[in-house]
Amino acid sequence: MLRRDEEVWQGATWMTEAKGGSDLGNKAQLALVVARFKGEGKGVRSLGLFLLPRYRENGELNYFIRRIKDKIGTRSVPTGEVELKNSQAYLLGDKNNGIYTILSVA
Repeated sequence: MLRRDEEVWQGATWMTEAKGGSDLGNKAQLALVVARFKGEGKGVRSLGLFLLPRYRENGELNYFIRRIKDKIGTRSVPTGEVELKNSQAYLLGDKNNGIYTILSVA
């Protein structure tokens, strides 16, 4: 991804499970995140795809790290539980087809 000033940004795709966690080891400035709008139904048809910047416009981290998980396998890349409550993000495409969009490019 390129910024308007042509600086290259690293990106990530966060596909997580309730008991799995997200890869927090990279220094990606942006992440593609599949998330549900508050109050929407259950199931994959109510998931949207969002572009989530690492930092808010005011410079604060744009997500909350609940905890870093203790792993048996690869320890060089931390895995943690990330909460996106009140995060700034930008909807990409239709709000009900996010899971299908991310699966087509993952």
